[in-house]
Amino acid sequence: MFAGTVGVYTGIKKGAFSISENQREFNEQESGLVENLAMLFSGYTEISWLVRETLTECYSFKCAHQKLVHTPISAIGYLILAGTKDDEGVVISRNRFGEAHEERLNSNNGTWFLV
Repeated sequence: MFAGTVGVYTGIKKGAFSISENQREFNEQESGLVENLAMLFSGYTEISWLVRETLTECYSFKCAHQKLVHTPISAIGYLILAGTKDDEGVVISRNRFGEAHEERLNSNNGTWFLV
């Protein structure tokens, strides 16, 4: 964790789902930091706060998926969401305004794991 952070990057909602957040496309230039701060001050959610809110407010994989895909966030990242039922697994590549791409489990098509 980082000082002052009230969010989480990984969590489990017992009997419903788990979430993990990972970094995407690291921007070493100062412009990346400025963009992220501007988005925060414009009212966009910080990604660790989104994970925390999802764990607090959602009680199903479907609810968690909708919240993680549609909530505008201040910085890009990967969100890995796993449920408790067959094929409830997805890697969500996020941009600031929604999903950029999704990889889903689909055992009928032979995609029973994601790397």
